[in-house]
Amino acid sequence: MDKFDVMDVNERQREHIDFLNARIKALRSQTLYVVEMLRWGDRECHSYIANIFDNERDARQAGEIEKSWRGGKYEYEITKIAFNDWDDESGEKYENHEQTRPRSFTYSTNFMGPANTKWYRDRGLLKNVWKTVESEAVANLRRMEIGEKYLIEETTEQYACDRIDIRGDTESPFGDEYGVPPMRMEDWNAFGDWLEGLDTTYQWSYDHLLEVFERETGITIRWAK
Repeated sequence: MDKFDVMDVNERQREHIDFLNARIKALRSQTLYVVEMLRWGDRECHSYIANIFDNERDARQAGEIEKSWRGGKYEYEITKIAFNDWDDESGEKYENHEQTRPRSFTYSTNFMGPANTKWYRDRGLLKNVWKTVESEAVANLRRMEIGEKYLIEETTEQYACDRIDIRGDTESPFGDEYGVPPMRMEDWNAFGDWLEGLDTTYQWSYDHLLEVFERETGITIRWAK
């Protein structure tokens, strides 16, 4: 494809985009006619929408045809509406909805650390443990023979920390979060499991989450010193 062909393609694409934009603009200002069928002409009985048209003549003709097809048991009603038009220019309906609709906030833990041995060593939470090489994989990794012993450091207590993620009707569309200092791993796991089942109608504070967790589960969180 030479440069002239590329220019032709780009021009056709622009023409197509212009056509679509014009069509969208026309639709946004268009009046539509909704054909609704009502059994015995009673809205309290069964009803359904037969079709939607862009002119009243076709809508009425469709209503008559549908009425005949249903053996005269249904009357049709034409409703005239403007496409994408909502009777709330003042925003009063929207504000009322925002003030009265149920809120939903969900919570989950996000684990990131502590991950380095220095944090554990500084708190005296490491111990020396002798291990025996029992597999070829370990032997190759440590360049030792099977049966040889080696010394490693292991934690005496596991801790977890980072944050609580909050999703739902937060002020930010990206949600909110609370930082969480290190706590015992067992307590972190229990706290995370409890949060997964929590759904509140307003955003609970960090302290309130901890308070209710401990009260409902009977678990007292063991924080790192």
